[in-house]
Amino acid sequence: MSAASFLALSGLGTKGPACFLVEADGRRLILDLGYGPDPDAWPDLAGVGPVDALLLSHGHRDHAGALALRARIGNPPVWATASVLHRLPPDLPTHPLPLHGTADVLGIAV
Repeated sequence: MSAASFLALSGLGTKGPACFLVEADGRRLILDLGYGPDPDAWPDLAGVGPVDALLLSHGHRDHAGALALRARIGNPPVWATASVLHRLPPDLPTHPLPLHGTADVLGIAV
């Protein structure tokens, strides 16, 4: 495994939308793509560019409420647990994550 990096795009400090960029093994993943809790509180995706996958930790708005911004990051497929996936639009490309344990996302153990 090569070196990995983790960059907070939003969600540190004051309460804001959760959004983190993870780069590992030549892949780029976004962990959470939230909105709120304040009106107009969106993650800053400027300069992020395309990513390979979007992982949602859970379905709360501040972690999964900005799916409308997927186009800004290349419309990556979404990985989440079944309880989150069933609440997403049916036309999204999705992959299930286990509720416990680890899973393989594009060759990266999460």
